[in-house]
Amino acid sequence: MVDKRTVNWAKAALSKGYSKEQIKNALSQRGFNPADINDLISQISQPSSPLEAPRPTHHYGVWWTGLIVILIAASIATLVFTGNLSLDFGKKETTQINPAQKIAAFSKPGVVLIQTLVSGTFNLAVPLSDPDTGIFMIDPNTNRLIKSEETFSKDFEEGFAGSGFIVSPDGYIITNAHVVDLNSQDYINQFTSNFVQDYLTIVDEKVQKTYGDSIYNYPDIIDAVNDYIYKETYFTNLKINVYVGTGVTIPGVATIQKGNVADIRKLGTSGSAKDVAILKIDGKNLPTLKIGDSGEVKTGDRIYILGYPGASETSLTATGEAIEPTLTSGIISAERKTTDGFRLLQTDAAMSGGNSGGPVFNEKGEVIGIATSGSVDPFTGQPVAGFNFLVPINFAKGFMQELNIQNKQGSVDEHYQEGLEYLWNKKYSKAIDELETVRRLYPAHPYVQSYLTGAQEALERWILNTKP
Repeated sequence: MVDKRTVNWAKAALSKGYSKEQIKNALSQRGFNPADINDLISQISQPSSPLEAPRPTHHYGVWWTGLIVILIAASIATLVFTGNLSLDFGKKETTQINPAQKIAAFSKPGVVLIQTLVSGTFNLAVPLSDPDTGIFMIDPNTNRLIKSEETFSKDFEEGFAGSGFIVSPDGYIITNAHVVDLNSQDYINQFTSNFVQDYLTIVDEKVQKTYGDSIYNYPDIIDAVNDYIYKETYFTNLKINVYVGTGVTIPGVATIQKGNVADIRKLGTSGSAKDVAILKIDGKNLPTLKIGDSGEVKTGDRIYILGYPGASETSLTATGEAIEPTLTSGIISAERKTTDGFRLLQTDAAMSGGNSGGPVFNEKGEVIGIATSGSVDPFTGQPVAGFNFLVPINFAKGFMQELNIQNKQGSVDEHYQEGLEYLWNKKYSKAIDELETVRRLYPAHPYVQSYLTGAQEALERWILNTKP
């Protein structure tokens, strides 16, 4: 049996505009019996019976009612005229959400983790060495290692991660060329470095057995070996597979999201101002980012970067924990030109490995650049903080025109942004309606369920705390 207080509460909630379904859900959450809930809904659905005879009507009441209506109308008109009251009862700007928070919330669904899996065979023409000691033999005329007839080969499979962003609801994605380029110097250097270390370890074991000393104690020999190996290395059977993970994902080769296989539709030049690639994944109603005009960008403009930087994975973060795109910010520090005359944007915003290919936003939330590269000290070879470079988005627009890609946001983005605006303004019922529409249009949306749950819980708290 439902007590009178609960019945009064339900009547009050109904009078405030909440549906019977919302009231039933709230009561169910509180543990009420379904039969009692149905009985309560039946009670509050019946029209009220008059409990007393109507009182006589007086002209004074009509006069006072009219005066009150006039005064209220005048007050509202004054507030609207002075800007203290908005008649826009839908979306309205909120003071508790700053621009950076809004950009992050609206844009994160369209940012993707790109994981590239490269396989093949590493080949090295082995340098000639003394068969007894393992010491490399050097040509006295050139002071370089001598090539033998032997070849050292090893199969490999390596994974690399970067960022990207969706530019059309049907699954076109922009990233850096070097994130997915099979012949990228980054990949070649990484493969070579790995196998150079493997090979030197084999040699060092033999030298230590013979001389009781490590080859690493002789920098000149190491430099000569490195120089030789980098020049005599070649790869065969190279294959590349690109996978895309949307939203919240687990990093690492072992957890690559192989359901989202990407095709490379356009590939620029790695390590240059043309470092852009266009990918395509299957899909519809995908969250999409809006592209701006990098030609309007000026030095001093504030910018925001979203991506999956490797630097965010430290010993303090849980291993294997699902990660979301990381937001960093800064300004456009300078406009630079490359040796071939192309424009680059320099920024002090933090970037690290994994950020490559991620979107860079202006304060309106439009993509105006692609996070591309950092700077290296020419003397030490160490990364230099605060000197990072972006490819202007207008260069990528040229690729999009060639492929006839239309940058437009779909209904999923519209309903998602409306839903968040309602949620931030505590219009929970309207927020739920919008977010439910998002979930219906795109069930795989990575963030909608979290916001939807928050809106439902907030609405329930409001209803349960409302006193009749």
